[in-house]
Amino acid sequence: MNFNIIRLSFNSLKQKKLNKKDFFGSNMQLIEELLQENYEYIRKRKRGYIDFHLGNFKTEDADKVFFATLGKYKAISKKKFDDTEREHYTEPDISSPWVTFLIDRIEQVIIIEKNSSVFTNYESLFNSIEDHLNNLLAEYDLAVSIAPITLPHDFWKSIAEYDSIYTANFELFMPNLFGNTNESAERILSEAREKYNANKLTEQIDNDDGALKLSQNDYEINTWLDWIGKGGGKWFIKCKKGASKRYTKIKSTKEASTFSTSTDIELNYDDLIIKVKNIVSELRKYYLTKK
Repeated sequence: MNFNIIRLSFNSLKQKKLNKKDFFGSNMQLIEELLQENYEYIRKRKRGYIDFHLGNFKTEDADKVFFATLGKYKAISKKKFDDTEREHYTEPDISSPWVTFLIDRIEQVIIIEKNSSVFTNYESLFNSIEDHLNNLLAEYDLAVSIAPITLPHDFWKSIAEYDSIYTANFELFMPNLFGNTNESAERILSEAREKYNANKLTEQIDNDDGALKLSQNDYEINTWLDWIGKGGGKWFIKCKKGASKRYTKIKSTKEASTFSTSTDIELNYDDLIIKVKNIVSELRKYYLTKK
């Protein structure tokens, strides 16, 4: 099976609620409860978002396991045959294709099966999950930013494919999980949060002529990519290829890395939890931050 992995970064709301709700548990436990109670998301903005719903919830607190199916409604036409009239005909119906949806509570990640026949645009799906969670978390004075786990070579591969680079933008979320896995980035971000009460820090490099020079040996850029790669932010580049007059924007959220496992899942509860644990175990090497 193929998966995308997204990391959740939590911050307190800037505008405090007068009637804040309390929850006695971790932020990820709160997420799990909220998703089970609010299993359907209907987008308010059409562009860049997609409707979805969750079902088949399975949780085992002892093993810190959370499983669900993530689907969407899809209008279809069923082809049928009437024996009496001996006629073929079509009948409108609704299907609900779905993918596997897992949570690793310890590492604050959501693991989503990658299947383009179900969700054609996973960036829109990430946007929708983030919007849904923020709507639900507002009552608890919490906000969340999500970003996919990416590999640094995805960025450098994109840089190598284009002749003219106009902008390289790096958006870093404030540290609340990574410990000392990247002390340089954590120090910079912690100082920005303390000094400016910031929850994000953006570094942007521009050249109006498309002549940016970016080296794979650049310490600062690799520090940002390492942080972003763990799901602690996003990057995008604005570029052109050859004599083209049109700009291309490449984003880490759209080019999210895909990770594969040897384990497949079917909706059979007898071995479902075991398979979920196997998948998390296989994928954890790509996003592990805690020893």
